[in-house]
Amino acid sequence: MILALLVACHGNKDVDAPQWSAIEGTLDYDYVVDDFQVCDATISFTGAPYTGECEGCDFAFEIDPVLERNEGTLACPFNPYLSLYAPGALFTEPTVLGFEDHDNGVPDEVVIGASAVYTSGKTSTALYSFADGAYGAVNFDGTHLGWDLQDAADAPKSKKFGGERYSYFVSPCERNEPGETNPKVGPFTSTAPVEGTLPCAAGYVDAFEFQGIDGGTAYLSVDKTTDDASFALLLVYGPQSCLAAIAGKNFECSVGTGGCPAATIDTTPGNYLVALVGWGCDDDAKSTGYRLDLDTSWDAGLEQIEDDIWNYGKATVHVVGAATLSE
Repeated sequence: MILALLVACHGNKDVDAPQWSAIEGTLDYDYVVDDFQVCDATISFTGAPYTGECEGCDFAFEIDPVLERNEGTLACPFNPYLSLYAPGALFTEPTVLGFEDHDNGVPDEVVIGASAVYTSGKTSTALYSFADGAYGAVNFDGTHLGWDLQDAADAPKSKKFGGERYSYFVSPCERNEPGETNPKVGPFTSTAPVEGTLPCAAGYVDAFEFQGIDGGTAYLSVDKTTDDASFALLLVYGPQSCLAAIAGKNFECSVGTGGCPAATIDTTPGNYLVALVGWGCDDDAKSTGYRLDLDTSWDAGLEQIEDDIWNYGKATVHVVGAATLSE
């Protein structure tokens, strides 16, 4: 399993080791649910020596990451423990990258850590080690550090980075994610509603995109058009892959029983992702009909980008990093 390291400062183990002053490198971050590419990103990074605590580390750096390429979806769950990068306010500086060289045949480890902000306002830095051979390959040849970590769907539980993963879910951007806090309002109406269906089997998703503007307000609602299951959630992700809204039962559906979702979102320039997640119903062979309305004062260009994605498949996470150290 991944072991959280108790953080205690012991300094470098080898006093004769080089005194590294800088690190730079890149990291590729891929996250696939079944055949659906959720994350496909490249992060570059530089760093200076980490002055905090890293028990047993031969060296550790405080990392400054830059998202160079992002060809996945806006629901990509960037997590600094794997990607060295995270948008939003949940994770704060520092992000740590270190290395621990073991003797007596014990596998070497790459050490990655980050600070998270808790509800109380306090921060806590956790460090996690990924051992060579347990999660992939870790190597250091004297000046170059490399790691190739993979968490496959069929990997033993003891070698997983975490539990099952899904293509659309709450991104780790804030400590307090926006919940079903939208008022009991809706449905909204628009001049160009989108009508569609979702399979009744629980776990399917339809996804849409629209454009936000500076200082805009978008009004979204989803109403049922058939007397079948209600919808579990309406998820809206903003341009930085952070969750802008979660909506559930905000108004009484026009047909059938149960509530339907509505959300009001203050926008900034960029793409917004709308994920409509269905419950199930008694007959998996049926489909649930819906009407999606997006009301804005500008042409938001609402467009469906995915249809009937199976949302609950197990995922493969693949991380490849390479860095060069200098004195």
